[in-house]
Amino acid sequence: MVGELDALLRTRAALPFWARYSRPLRVTFSAPNTRRDVVHDLGTTPDGMFVVWGDATITAYPGVAWTDTVASLQAASGNAHAVLVFYTLREEPAQGSTTGIDVYTPPAPPSLMTVQTWVPELIGLTTGGSQTYNDRSAVYMRFEKVVLFSMRIYLAIKSGASGFTGISGLPLVSSNNVLLHGVNVSYFANITLPAGITVLTGLITQGQNVIQVMACGSGGVSSNLDIANVNNNSVLVLNGFYNIP
Repeated sequence: MVGELDALLRTRAALPFWARYSRPLRVTFSAPNTRRDVVHDLGTTPDGMFVVWGDATITAYPGVAWTDTVASLQAASGNAHAVLVFYTLREEPAQGSTTGIDVYTPPAPPSLMTVQTWVPELIGLTTGGSQTYNDRSAVYMRFEKVVLFSMRIYLAIKSGASGFTGISGLPLVSSNNVLLHGVNVSYFANITLPAGITVLTGLITQGQNVIQVMACGSGGVSSNLDIANVNNNSVLVLNGFYNIP
């Protein structure tokens, strides 16, 4: 059964309006007349199948019943490809009645993302140092492969830190598939800005759980902020999001 899209549309138009369809599935058959189990998303046993496109005849594999998750198929030739749509039918109800059909119940809305805490640590990227704090706090939420976070540091005393300024302790390591993740510095205080620098921002590089604090100015000037510019009793408030593997 090799079908074209317009033929599919004509066939679908002939079905009752209450017919329900799976999403289109791209399937490859490596060998001829060999069982290939195709997972569909109908949630019930299909009543039939359309071949939207295919380069071989696609049929049900003999002797194996379809289920509410899997349909067993075969192709007449090897290295065959097809785009399939499964469908299921429901008995047409009497007027004003729902007897004989399944009544659709929408899924419950997803629960709100859980807010969790983490501990930010001001460090030097060459020598971490040992800082004391008046206060520090941070929260994050994970939604699939994205982490949203916010944090604040009220530094008391900086001790032994050298190199560029970093903030460690992010709860999850960033993805290697995204080169840079930008971080917003929404507030800072008691930090000495180098000449020509007007704002601070942050970056999370690939495969890291450390924020690099960046110094930016007019004319495209941008560099890492040296930890020497972060004074005792300084304040940093940051927020942002980043991708994870």
